[in-house]
Amino acid sequence: MSHQSEVQNYHNPRSPRPGEKQSVIKGFGVHLTFELWNCSFTIPPTVVLTAKGRMLIMEIDSIPRTQILSELDSLQEAIRFSFEDVSLLSQALVHGSYLNECDDRFIQTNERLEFLGDAILDAIVADTIYNRFPDASEGELTRIKSALVCTGNLARLARSFHIGDYLRMGKGEADSGGRDRDRNLAGTMEAIIGAIFCDQGFGPVREFVEQNLAKDIDSNHQLLDGRDPKSKLQELVQSDMKTTPDYGIVDISGPDHERVFTAQVLINDSVAGHGTGRSKQKAEQEAAREALKRLEGDGIVQPD
Repeated sequence: MSHQSEVQNYHNPRSPRPGEKQSVIKGFGVHLTFELWNCSFTIPPTVVLTAKGRMLIMEIDSIPRTQILSELDSLQEAIRFSFEDVSLLSQALVHGSYLNECDDRFIQTNERLEFLGDAILDAIVADTIYNRFPDASEGELTRIKSALVCTGNLARLARSFHIGDYLRMGKGEADSGGRDRDRNLAGTMEAIIGAIFCDQGFGPVREFVEQNLAKDIDSNHQLLDGRDPKSKLQELVQSDMKTTPDYGIVDISGPDHERVFTAQVLINDSVAGHGTGRSKQKAEQEAAREALKRLEGDGIVQPD
């Protein structure tokens, strides 16, 4: 159920939409001060402010304002970035499927922000690795950049922030595992990067990217040599231990549309690592990654 209130003498600074005499301000956490009430309040993500002449119509749906603002606050805390215009963060979380079930024609998906964020991310990572690896060839730089900005790496970063919990998407997409789908998580991560750029410019977004994506590339041997964990483990174990890793799926959980596989890798009949993933291949890669960490930590194989 919608509620409406009217405020007199409100001046709308936005230009009218093409073909319309009225203009719309859509705010996600936008602070407005109404002189009539002599107070300020925060507009939640579900508010549409429609200015008609000297009248302001405020339509608020039934989602509790405090709940929405609290969720956005917790996400900002998770990503360690505070938005000046939190509407940008909110838009970055809108999956395309959400529009199929939303009556609000003014809500925009995160696709434009994703496009922008993708370009900005590429530029920042390219500049960072160009300066960090002055002796690397073009091919080596391309391989490092691809590993840093690939869908899987961005999705892992998004999962560390629990981005899937905040996504606004259609029920069908959500029920089919959309909140943990790599493509959705990576796209949302790019959209958040685009939102940070729009909110505070190149300096802060560069700092965000370097803190979260580029800070560990010196110690991430997978990025530097271009090999996936299984390939690297195979080579190291064959070279140093004269044997080969043996993989197996030890558990399958979750509903049919959202399976989670657990794999283990054996070296000389001893468990060297476990890993989980949405596919058998991803679970085995994670198992290999854990095995590499254990072997290198024990000094059994030497890191590159």
